[in-house]
Amino acid sequence: MTITKKDNFTFNSFVKYLRDYRDSVVENPIVNEEKTRYRTRDDHTKKKHCISAFDYYLANKNKKMLVAFKEIYGIANDEMADIVDYYERGQHQNYHSASSYKGKKHTDFSENLKSLYEDVDYDRRKSFEFVADLVSSVKQYRTTAKRFSILDERYNEKSDLTKKWARISLEVASEWWREKHQRTDVRLGVFGQDDLSKDKYGSDGRQGKRVIKDENPCIQGDGYVVQPHVKKKEYDYYKDNAIEVPSLWYLNVYRHGLSTVIYKSRPCMVIKANPKPIQRLKDKGFDVYKADIVSSKNGEISLIQDLFLISYQAKKWARHPEGKQNFDNPERTFAPHRFDTLGECHTACNESLSIAERTMSGRVVSGIANALDI
Repeated sequence: MTITKKDNFTFNSFVKYLRDYRDSVVENPIVNEEKTRYRTRDDHTKKKHCISAFDYYLANKNKKMLVAFKEIYGIANDEMADIVDYYERGQHQNYHSASSYKGKKHTDFSENLKSLYEDVDYDRRKSFEFVADLVSSVKQYRTTAKRFSILDERYNEKSDLTKKWARISLEVASEWWREKHQRTDVRLGVFGQDDLSKDKYGSDGRQGKRVIKDENPCIQGDGYVVQPHVKKKEYDYYKDNAIEVPSLWYLNVYRHGLSTVIYKSRPCMVIKANPKPIQRLKDKGFDVYKADIVSSKNGEISLIQDLFLISYQAKKWARHPEGKQNFDNPERTFAPHRFDTLGECHTACNESLSIAERTMSGRVVSGIANALDI
């Protein structure tokens, strides 16, 4: 049994349709037993079908209700646009700007709507509020229905893999700073991607505006930019720090567990790490990198370049077996940092390779002793 445009479903018959469909689908076990909170693809397909059927059913009925409303009250199409705009803008709640309301189509009907302020009370002014809800339901269904189809504006756009991973790099970098340095205000962007940025609270920044300010000095590295705070007073309460991380920072650093290193007793962000393999240390299980790190002290960031970074991998990165998309999101958001098994490493860094090696050996021994509860 399927829903078509010719079917005139009653509410009870529609509920029966969904119930019969739900009972006919046999649920499969979770693919990954360790992450039972994620649904399988079959579960996702079943829920997506039920949601799509409900949205179509609701929008179809609401469209008929709108046609009946116009016929009963004798309202033309332009007047209908005014009444919807009236309630979507919340004019029935505003007691002070009634005289400035012009209406979307500027019909005489908007003048009649404004008279509601003077002739009736608030409860009666919102009597037609449901009309805006009906229109919103139909608009939402039409927007969702054409997504990923030829009617979608983004249908013919080519996928930009660099920008795809840049969004992930920006997201995990923002989470890193909120977790490691809660008292440090840092605006984050992506190098070469001016339309991607986050403010110090983790919200999306202004579109098309760089987080790096031209009037302040900055340090540009290989694929990244760091702009420390410039003191304007003896003590500045608000610190203006900004970083543009590499677009592939998640792929090259974060997912392998190399994003954090303790340097001078502070957690620092490894913004770039280039492998410099040394066979003697490789035999011990140590990987060597030439790294640039960003440190924070008293709310001000600083860049430290050309350090030896040594890591000992405790857990390797692994792709999630159920795939890369988030099943709960209709946009099918690309979120590998939520689903994949991220790598874990013990790290140490210093200007001197020998000091970094001794520090790394001590941390590995300490980690093994703690794991064995010795």
